[in-house]
Amino acid sequence: MRPLLVFATALLSTLMGCQNTQESKEHRFWAWFQANEDSLYHFETDREAIFDRLHAEMLKVYPQAAFEIGSVLPDGRREFILSASANADGFPAVESLYATAPPLSRWIVAKFIPRRSGDPLTYTEAGGKILRTSQLRYSLKPVSERVDISIFVDDASAYDGDDLEYLVWNALKTFLGEEDLGIRVRNYSILDETSDGYEKSREISHLVAEFDAYFAEQKKSYH
Repeated sequence: MRPLLVFATALLSTLMGCQNTQESKEHRFWAWFQANEDSLYHFETDREAIFDRLHAEMLKVYPQAAFEIGSVLPDGRREFILSASANADGFPAVESLYATAPPLSRWIVAKFIPRRSGDPLTYTEAGGKILRTSQLRYSLKPVSERVDISIFVDDASAYDGDDLEYLVWNALKTFLGEEDLGIRVRNYSILDETSDGYEKSREISHLVAEFDAYFAEQKKSYH
């Protein structure tokens, strides 16, 4: 029986070691956060450098790491949102990091960037012409338990590709929230006014209602 006991003990130690490695990775981040809390709270003093350091520390926990830090609230706290840039592969790591957050008197730690459908301020510019989020049009195509979204932009080729891509991605994140964008949207594409489907496209302001109605109906069908 002794060899079996030794094997079982070794296996248990290995499993506990793996768990502790994961836990220590998360706890090391929060220890670093607490040690640097004052500079993080006052990040405006050197925003780029402080955010770069924070991002580097988060990348040690999970490769899809992203975050948002809000402005100072009336009660003196800031919101620190743990994110995975709507990449569902990183969602379990966000959950784990959130679960191990210690009490922080000057912070509200949250997980996943929420919907902010009343914030249409993002824009991009080309040749003096400004394209705002509110000008986008869309069509939604159900694909089983998820959807594909086509975003239509008039004269899309006039804009820088990276700027336009960011505008569209940020708009979808703003209207749908990170979790729904990561889990329920299979693909999204950027098209112009000459593309098929433009005639039946709708203003982006209708996206949330149509999106939620589809998934509400899906939920009913499961019961």
